[in-house]
Amino acid sequence: MVMKTNSLKLLLNVLPTGDHTQHVSLDKLSSLVFPKMKSASFRSLLYLAKRNGWLDLQTVAGERVAVGYRQAREAISHQFPALSPEWVDWQGKWLCMVFREPPKTDRRFRYLRTWCRSHHCLPLSRGVYFAPDVYLAKYWSEIRPIYVNSVTLLETKEWQGDSLDRVAREEYSVAELSNEYSGVSNQIDRMLNLSHQQNKLDDGQIKQLPALFERLYMVLFQDLGVIRYYFPHLTAPMELVKQWQSLVEVVTLPNK
Repeated sequence: MVMKTNSLKLLLNVLPTGDHTQHVSLDKLSSLVFPKMKSASFRSLLYLAKRNGWLDLQTVAGERVAVGYRQAREAISHQFPALSPEWVDWQGKWLCMVFREPPKTDRRFRYLRTWCRSHHCLPLSRGVYFAPDVYLAKYWSEIRPIYVNSVTLLETKEWQGDSLDRVAREEYSVAELSNEYSGVSNQIDRMLNLSHQQNKLDDGQIKQLPALFERLYMVLFQDLGVIRYYFPHLTAPMELVKQWQSLVEVVTLPNK
C-alpha cells in the first residue's frame, strides 16, 4: 500500500519509537505539521488513519489527542526503509541482479528495468543492477518464480577493479544526505536546549518548526537505509524521529 504524503507525515508523529504508544495533541499536529491544511481535511486525515488501525482518537485531561499504535510503525516502514529495524545490523552487503535471456513467453521482461529503477536498484552496466541485500531480498521471492533462468542474483561485499562504496555513495547521494541529517539533528537539539533554557519556546521559534519537520520528512524519505552504515556517527533515523516527537511534546502553543 502506497500512502499519500499527508498520511506519512501524520504517522511520523504518532508512531511509537519505543515499547509504549505515542500520544500527540491534535492542536500541535495541526499547528506544527499541517499548518496550511483546512480543518475538514485534517479531520478526514485523522479518521482515515483511525480506520486503518494506525491510531485512535481520545480525550486526555480535556485535550484531544492522537494515540499511535505499533501498526503505524509497521505501515510506515514500507515507505521509509531507513526506519526499518533490519538496517540496524546491515554490514554493507549488496545484491547484484543480472539479466540473462528474456523468457520468450513474457513480453513484460523489458519492463523489469523500469521496476529496478523504481525500487531503488542502481544500474552498474547494461542488464546489471545492484541494491542493498536487506532491501532487494524482500522482492526476490516475487521476482524469482516469474523469471526463472532469466535473472540471476549475486551477493557481494567487495569487488575487484572498482569501488562499490564509491558507486553507492555517488548514486545514493549519501554525502548530501549525511549533511542534511546532521543539519536536522542539530536544529532539533538546538530547539530542545532552548526549550529547557527558556522553559518554553517563544512564538518565533515555534514558527520555525513546520519547516524543520519538512526537512526531517524529506531526509527520511530520500534515505534508502544505507546512511547508518556509511556515517555511523549520525543520529539514527528512528532516534531522530523520537527527538522530533520529544520536541513537539514540550512545545506550548500560543493562545489563539
